[in-house]
Amino acid sequence: MKYFLSIAASDSSGGAGIQQDNRIALQKKYRALNILTAVTAQNYEKVIDTSVVNDDIFAKQMEIIFSSFIINTIKIGVVSTINQAKIINNYIKNFKGFIVYDPVIKSSSGFDFSNNCIEIFNAITDGLNDNLIVTPNINELEVISDKSIVNKLDILNVLSSLKTLYKCSFYIKGGHFLNEQIMEFFYYKNEIYEFSFPRYEWIYSHGTGCAFSSILSINLTNSLNKLNMSQIINNSHNDLVNLFDDLNKKQAVT
Repeated sequence: MKYFLSIAASDSSGGAGIQQDNRIALQKKYRALNILTAVTAQNYEKVIDTSVVNDDIFAKQMEIIFSSFIINTIKIGVVSTINQAKIINNYIKNFKGFIVYDPVIKSSSGFDFSNNCIEIFNAITDGLNDNLIVTPNINELEVISDKSIVNKLDILNVLSSLKTLYKCSFYIKGGHFLNEQIMEFFYYKNEIYEFSFPRYEWIYSHGTGCAFSSILSINLTNSLNKLNMSQIINNSHNDLVNLFDDLNKKQAVT
């Protein structure tokens, strides 16, 4: 049995968060393990409130899961407090497999999940190397880098500066660019991979970023002995499209 651990918030609509992660794990034939950071009240369009899991029960979740299971891969989503981030870092800093961290700073409707997002980000990534892959969208990358990003050159410049500050890897999700094609970038082991994907218009698109990060963590783990990063990214994107094609009638933008 392979184990996929999701450390994230719940989503009452079921479209993102731990619920989406569990759906991906099931499809990929992994057993899902869950550590809850917060409970949200939301639908497909907006988040209206959140309740943070207290430090004591959060720490106990981490302790029981890490002491009971041999975890194969980890996906991190919403982290609500600096204490949660420090506890997470303490458990993952010696983890040998892949960890994908989707730094959900603000919902697409504008709801802030934390007032300490940079401190949380730094606490989680502290001391981690390139087996930690951070998957921000453009808006989240602007917050992490404190830079305005409007084009490809801006992203490449930001990645160049981030690699001097962090040892982890970065996969930049480009859906927030309003280009006909989606541009995405992967910085891994001092190489930058560039990708271009068609843009799809889905009626239901809530949770696409969350789903991609979960798919990526599992696909990386499944390909551990034959790493071809370009192929893994393309396969992960195809898996994402297939997942949301099952929920939507899509129309490619040409």
